[in-house]
Amino acid sequence: MFNIKKYVDKLGLNYRKEKQKMILLNGAILIAGIGLFIFSFKTVVLLIALSALALGNYWMVFQYQKKIEEMAYLHEKEFVTAFGIFQIYVSNQYNVYQALQETSNYLSPWMKVIFEKLLRGIDEDKTITPYIAFAHNFRPLIIEQVMTSVFQMVDSGHGVGHLGQFSILFSRYSDDHLKDEIQKHDDHFESLNLLPLFGAGILAIDIVVGVVQIIGGFINEL
Repeated sequence: MFNIKKYVDKLGLNYRKEKQKMILLNGAILIAGIGLFIFSFKTVVLLIALSALALGNYWMVFQYQKKIEEMAYLHEKEFVTAFGIFQIYVSNQYNVYQALQETSNYLSPWMKVIFEKLLRGIDEDKTITPYIAFAHNFRPLIIEQVMTSVFQMVDSGHGVGHLGQFSILFSRYSDDHLKDEIQKHDDHFESLNLLPLFGAGILAIDIVVGVVQIIGGFINEL
């Protein structure tokens, strides 16, 4: 059985429930395979059952990976939204700490938690460490650069001096994220365009099978 704990922990799911799902899936496949083997006594049935077992486990892990990917993408999307709001506050003469506090009022529960953790870290540690720790909640390395520029805004006093650098880095990341989002939509539409071809392929296979069966019937009658 695959080790699903690392996936479950990342998704914040109940490990016991997810493990039960995995056990039920494996148990159902094994019982079905053994039952079919008892009735048929064919080795190929066991091979099919083992293949189904492997595919079933792979499918579950794939679903976890897909959810993790979707979650990470949504977190990155919210980062863009959050620091767009932060940029507005800083541009209106709020200091970095005040801007972060105000921005936290507009966030999802997940993002609000890590924002509050960042604010507590800033209270306790005046170095760059809390900012880098915050950046590590996201995958793109450029977010670490963005948070470094946020720290430099604090370190410079009022923060306006480094606003330009932050704006450049943040705009670059926002543009890259927007391009990725457009590409995802394009890929989705392209996959939809393949569905008619897939259907046509299945229809062609059905026709070929039908023709072969008809020819086989004629041959048997000779």
